Amino acid sequence: MPGHLSGALRELAVEIIRCPVLAQCAAEGPDSLPCHEVAAGPGGPHRARWVPEPWVGHLTEAPLLFVASNPGGGGSPITDPEDLSCDSPDQALLDWADGAFDEAQVPGVADGVYLVDARGQRGRWVPYWGWALRCAREVLPQPVQPGVGYALSEVVHCGSPSEEGVWAALETCTSRYLERVLAASPARVVVLVGSAAKFALSDHLRLDVSDHLLGPVEVGGRSRLLVFLRHPNSRGGVKSFKGQLTDSQLAQVKAALAAVSPG
Repeated sequence: MPGHLSGALRELAVEIIRCPVLAQCAAEGPDSLPCHEVAAGPGGPHRARWVPEPWVGHLTEAPLLFVASNPGGGGSPITDPEDLSCDSPDQALLDWADGAFDEAQVPGVADGVYLVDARGQRGRWVPYWGWALRCAREVLPQPVQPGVGYALSEVVHCGSPSEEGVWAALETCTSRYLERVLAASPARVVVLVGSAAKFALSDHLRLDVSDHLLGPVEVGGRSRLLVFLRHPNSRGGVKSFKGQLTDSQLAQVKAALAAVSPG
């Protein structure tokens, strides 16, 4: 479904992709802003020609939204001139963000888990995407369509290896974009993946996310359930809906998603 973003949603996505704070960090150098490490640090998205990622999947359709810390990219240089980078047109970057999981999207994602490069070649399996798909299959009616049944976003939109710089960047990024991304999503269930996402929602929106399930509660102008799951890269514990929710909580999540799931 490439090219279908319009109006305020398109403006929001472009604003994140071309984030003015990123340019300011690059221009002013180290210690210019709290998010400098994640925005322009060694191996980060600016020096490797990466751009911030607004979301992945059809944000305005998916009833299930995963919100993690930040994209895991940024550590690998962009060397192929066909690859998406900060030099790519806005439309190409928007098509990737919103339509990455669509079958015809190149570059994109195959089967919900494999990177597909600008030449249409299937590349590596992305562990986080695999985890999200497995979790989605626990609670969504089958068959699950990545990008339509669920979408993915983050509280910090610049990528970095091992969440480098995320905690310093939280306030800057969440104050600019968090509520606006959530308001654009109709998701009835929002999954907070890991401690950084949990802190961002609880601190910025003044919500008590002490349990694994909160709600229904109004977030981004809509009534939703908030679920906290351990990040798949964290140590110890089961990282899934079934592993962290009680039977009654799991039934509540499934019921919310069954009422609004596509198809």
